[in-house]
Amino acid sequence: MARRALWRNLFRRPPPWPERVAALWAATPLFEGVPAAALRRLAATTHRRVYAPGEVLFRAAEPAAGALLVVSGRVEIRDGADAVAELAAGDFAGETGLVLEAPRGVDAVALERVEAAFLLRLEVEAWMGREPRAGARLALNLASVLARRLLEEPAA
Repeated sequence: MARRALWRNLFRRPPPWPERVAALWAATPLFEGVPAAALRRLAATTHRRVYAPGEVLFRAAEPAAGALLVVSGRVEIRDGADAVAELAAGDFAGETGLVLEAPRGVDAVALERVEAAFLLRLEVEAWMGREPRAGARLALNLASVLARRLLEEPAA
């Protein structure tokens, strides 16, 4: 006899926010090699936001204060009117904002209901002070991700 979804999920709760976010970040190249406990402490500082379809997560030319992790839903990255990428759960964008407060170069728009975690530069800097080894690993990973993105850019 098949169980109805109502009863199957009634008492099972999703993992707490920091654990969900830490698990998603851990699967990205940004946090490869970062100890799980240190990553959970950082994930606890993320800012949860929920967006409706069509809502803008960030706009080009706005100052970047950190990076975005898609927890659920789909986000379209747009350069003007052109869609240049689509992000889904576990994808991230805006990592340059973890290094410097430069204007964002693209828009990010929710294609459906989106749950996102924002990781702010100031919180990452404080975490790096408390977790220097984990912070050093993040810095190396971030440099690698940014270098790969530069190499993927078409020549102007």
